[in-house]
Amino acid sequence: MANETPYKKVIRHAKALKDERSTWDQDWRDLIDFVKPRSGLFVTTDKNKGGRRGSKIVDSEATRALNTLTAGMMNGMTSPTRPWFDYMPEDPDLKKYGPAERWLYMAEQRTRDTLLRTNIYSVLPNTYRDAALFGVHACGWIRDGESVMRAYPFPIGSYSLACDKRNKVSTCAREYAFSVSNLVEEFGYDNVSERVQKLYRAGTYEQLVDVLWYVGPNHDYRPNALAAKYKRWKSCYIELGANDGEKYLRESGFDAFPILAPRWENEGGATYGTDCPGFTSLGDTKQLQATQRSKSVGIEKQGNPPVQGPAYLRDRDVSLLPGGVTFYESGSGGEGLRPVYEVQPDLSGIREDILENHDRIRSLGATPVQYGDGLVARVAELAPTGVTVALDAVGTDEAIALSALSVESGAISPSGTDSAST
Repeated sequence: MANETPYKKVIRHAKALKDERSTWDQDWRDLIDFVKPRSGLFVTTDKNKGGRRGSKIVDSEATRALNTLTAGMMNGMTSPTRPWFDYMPEDPDLKKYGPAERWLYMAEQRTRDTLLRTNIYSVLPNTYRDAALFGVHACGWIRDGESVMRAYPFPIGSYSLACDKRNKVSTCAREYAFSVSNLVEEFGYDNVSERVQKLYRAGTYEQLVDVLWYVGPNHDYRPNALAAKYKRWKSCYIELGANDGEKYLRESGFDAFPILAPRWENEGGATYGTDCPGFTSLGDTKQLQATQRSKSVGIEKQGNPPVQGPAYLRDRDVSLLPGGVTFYESGSGGEGLRPVYEVQPDLSGIREDILENHDRIRSLGATPVQYGDGLVARVAELAPTGVTVALDAVGTDEAIALSALSVESGAISPSGTDSAST
């Protein structure tokens, strides 16, 4: 590998990162199946596929708990409706100096105004959700000609990461699909492969083409160079499957690492999140689905049990409907249909088991509180010391009344989910 070209090094490193990440895939797939069926992208061509998903979910308690946790984190930490950060000089006394204080205030205001122009507030809920569910999330934070900056969230399964010696994420390799028209628009007709050029000329604009985006430390970094490819962080796009030699779609770079990759909990220098509410609750969530299915089977067999009857009824019309009548010949013994076995499931015990699962899942996130009469009383019972943040998605008078329980003014937000989070 001593004579390996930079192009081949990128391909090899991206493949090695993907192979390393694959050990996490099964757990992530289970979380997708049992909690968030529409998330994740392990095959690039699946990005526009619909079809039925969620067949493993019978009880959506885990999904609703995740939504409540996501909304609570969003509104509690990075709400667009109130200041959630401020700037401080290295010397705290400097902020007492009038001109410095005014400058910091103006910088904060301009930063907030800039963030409102971007799409970051629509992407952050994805960040919190994936970090809570999978233990990790990644998104690109890139300069944009229309909104200054723009965030591009990456679905779990579509990217691989690597860390530096301080265990900070320093490399990201993402595979995703461009349509032919978008690929030509983004990188230019002359930079795409001959195959894509032919598809473009033929008008096959929506066919998907796999692309690798690789961002990592630039070993050819030159501090005083003007060309982007010599910046601190190397960035290159490669059209996968192209046969046009070692040709980049684009080779450039960044002064700062352009990937945001928070991890919920990280131990032992692991690249990906090692623990999170999703991992912790996965067993309870699977048990909850199994218990709900068992309850449904028991109820169905109790109300519509399998039956047995005498042979002479084989060719007769037999009605199993409520109020139905089945005739039989006199002297035949009067034998009618009867259950093969009596099913008497312990429904109360099953319900208690289900409620225990609900409680365990809720304990990992937040407690949903339904709107309606008595909302304020229910919230006060759950939060006797007061409410820090309330999400108002309905706008009812009772939601407004929650302000009386708030420990600080302005803690009622007009956006959120169908629950109030305490």
